[in-house]
Amino acid sequence: MSLMSVGALLIAGFVAFMIGAVRWRIEYEQDLADALPLMHADRGRLRWIHRWMVVAMFVTTSALGGLAWLVSDPGVAVGFVIYLVGAVTWVGSLLFRLSAGEAAAAATVESNVVPDWFPPLARLSAKGHATHMLASYGATLPLGWSLSSGGLIPMWLAVAGTVWAGAMAALFLLPTTRFVAAPPFWAHVFTLAIGIALIA
Repeated sequence: MSLMSVGALLIAGFVAFMIGAVRWRIEYEQDLADALPLMHADRGRLRWIHRWMVVAMFVTTSALGGLAWLVSDPGVAVGFVIYLVGAVTWVGSLLFRLSAGEAAAAATVESNVVPDWFPPLARLSAKGHATHMLASYGATLPLGWSLSSGGLIPMWLAVAGTVWAGAMAALFLLPTTRFVAAPPFWAHVFTLAIGIALIA
């Protein structure tokens, strides 16, 4: 694996994520009683979305692991581990949606009532999303500064990434502004920028 191939994989991870994410509907974020019947009707669409997101997480995380191995820098390794923790929790949430989420949606359509077991598990799954977003923002600092110190990305990108990630993390932590920083494609934005810098 070369730095060029790592860069290409980081770009591919973003592209794969967007192939799935562009089909997301805001209606899926309604209350469960309203969202689950729609999700049942759209189960083919949701499988497409979530499977592409899982692929993207494996591609992006593997690329960061390859980058940490190639560069052998403690900061890059720390950034990779932080991102990996978030990626694992997010993939767990995506697999939950593909399994328990589908079952709950079918049960809701059949009985016209959300199964009692589903809401607490859905809240737990949402914590996987929160962990993923905060981890992706947190990984930006060690990744950006270590890669810029090694001359692999420009210093301005590390500075811009740090400011951006700090602002996004703050927005995510505030309930009134969380919606701005919550869309999971943001977790692939700085890695996309690294990928472009590596192949430029």
